[in-house]
Amino acid sequence: MRLGGLALALTGLLALAGCAVEGDGTKPGGDAAPLAAEAPAGAASRQSLAPIADPTRDRDRADRLAALPPVSDDPQQFIGLGGLEVARRLGAPQLVRRDGPAEVWVFQGTGCALDVFLYAQGDGEVEGLTTRHVDLRSPAQNETERRACLKRLLENEALRRQAATS
Repeated sequence: MRLGGLALALTGLLALAGCAVEGDGTKPGGDAAPLAAEAPAGAASRQSLAPIADPTRDRDRADRLAALPPVSDDPQQFIGLGGLEVARRLGAPQLVRRDGPAEVWVFQGTGCALDVFLYAQGDGEVEGLTTRHVDLRSPAQNETERRACLKRLLENEALRRQAATS
């Protein structure tokens, strides 16, 4: 038997072993829960994708956000800022890369990414980096959705900093 055929046969045997049931409709190995009581295979994966709503946590977050100063959703607000100020507003970037003379800091949100292009001023240390360009990327087709994602990024960092000082 060729190696590919052997691998296919082993895969089939492993799949069948995972489907084994006892005569009374229970799983082997002492699990007394009948298989009929299980949810369909796709149902569990669909359910796990949906976030579980926690009204208490949502109210707490809303209350904490209300206590913060308003957050701007304009990506151009970072132009001219130094690296330390960008980090203060957005936290640590998820990725830092060199792109020619620029250092690009990438901040990932749920549904968007903000690329901040910083260029060295003076000695090239973090204190000497200045933002000259930003790019707010998202699969969202409209500017309102992209800016809402940036606002959530900024709010999340503000809440994180607030919790760290409390």
